[in-house]
Amino acid sequence: MGSVASVLLLFLVIQWPYVFAHVAAEADLSKFGVATYSEYVKRGFNEFLMVAVILYSLLWMGLTAYRSHPHKEGKVLFVIQTIAAGLFLLFIVSVLRRILLYWDLHGLSLIRVYGGLFLVMVFALTTTLYLRHISKIRFIGIELGSITVFILILGLWNQEAFIISNHPPTVNNLVDYVYLSRLSADGIDGWVESYRFAAQNLSRK
Repeated sequence: MGSVASVLLLFLVIQWPYVFAHVAAEADLSKFGVATYSEYVKRGFNEFLMVAVILYSLLWMGLTAYRSHPHKEGKVLFVIQTIAAGLFLLFIVSVLRRILLYWDLHGLSLIRVYGGLFLVMVFALTTTLYLRHISKIRFIGIELGSITVFILILGLWNQEAFIISNHPPTVNNLVDYVYLSRLSADGIDGWVESYRFAAQNLSRK
């Protein structure tokens, strides 16, 4: 766990100029072989999913070990666990910051909405895991509630209508009508807008 905490700290120190940077600073990523900010976020989110599963599992195993040995070595493990969990929360916030910037630059899509919701759920579960280290309260109800809310939102919320009316996806700063035309019946307004856009362009020709 000491190694995990050290790696997380080193990652955040190296990434700090790009974690909470402005768009102009993100443009420097081209020097590292990343063509666009979109590519940077997609690649980073895929890596985050893998890292999240590994870190969350390790933190749980560390917490179990600490509870089995609350004295001596357990106290050292408690400190390391707390630091690692705190760094993991900061890591999640950094990913959320990048996703929000991605939304601002390129609009919303279903996969971006799902990714954002999943990230919020991971943050909630990691927060309760962190609190388990410093509190004896049982958080199982809160964790099950977070998962239930996540599932209900996916099932009951019309994400496509929200995307169309609030922040549709863009390509080169123009609304991506091709994407809107491929939405399901829940996004019927996108079909209408795509049809109007196509009709206007055809009439000009």
